[in-house]
Amino acid sequence: MANERILKEAPVWKLIISLSLPVILIMIVNVVYNMADVFFISRTGDPNQIAGILLASPVFSAVSAFNTLIGFGGCTAVSIALGRQEEKKVREYTCFVLYGSFLLSLILMAVLFAGMPVLLRLLGTDQATAPFCEAYLRIIILGAPFLLVSGALGNTMRADGDVKSVMVWTMAGTLLMSFSSAFGNNLAMKYGTQVIAARSIAGKIGMLSAMIIMGLCMGMQPAISYNHGADNRQRMMGIIRGTLTAATVTAVAMASVIWLARDPFMRAFI
Repeated sequence: MANERILKEAPVWKLIISLSLPVILIMIVNVVYNMADVFFISRTGDPNQIAGILLASPVFSAVSAFNTLIGFGGCTAVSIALGRQEEKKVREYTCFVLYGSFLLSLILMAVLFAGMPVLLRLLGTDQATAPFCEAYLRIIILGAPFLLVSGALGNTMRADGDVKSVMVWTMAGTLLMSFSSAFGNNLAMKYGTQVIAARSIAGKIGMLSAMIIMGLCMGMQPAISYNHGADNRQRMMGIIRGTLTAATVTAVAMASVIWLARDPFMRAFI
């Protein structure tokens, strides 16, 4: 009840602190964890190993897209149901997220393992990078059930609109990023593994700022969905405007920091 009161009555700045800040911290931890592999592998000084890991990143993004599809959609659906006081639907949506994410992870594991040779070609690997990329991919694929179930449930738990649009656009954006990354890697491979490594490391650094903005917006999603479900349009629009302002200011600040400190960032990995 106390959580619902926050969604219903708290000012926007308090919502950002109580809802978005924890999500931002989780996103930063995930990005740093994702970058840690690249950092330690870069200590070998072997661009083939660095490129092999970074060529696998579109697969990690694609798996995360399914995580987002179920978790983001589940969170929105549960928040709207809470706003409408529909407790039965809250339980149904939560169960769907749990079992649906686990089943989907098993399907993804089977498809990705079976299609490994084709997948390696699509990612743009060559004879030098393929063994490293495949070894890393197997770790990602084996971890898919943990990534999907924990991520989807974690997103749904943030719920304590237009559901189809939220799921479709979020999924489409993440998958588009994955495909464009794979396509770009194929083009860059013509110029050697050093270019692949540099390009992908720059992408990892850019991902840090993107995840902070995403965490800010995802954190505010339950409040927006709840007030949509409660038919409180005035408060919903106020939260959206506040979120947009905070996201714009944060984006400009992060872009400035990355631009000014771009050389130290790159030297940390290469």
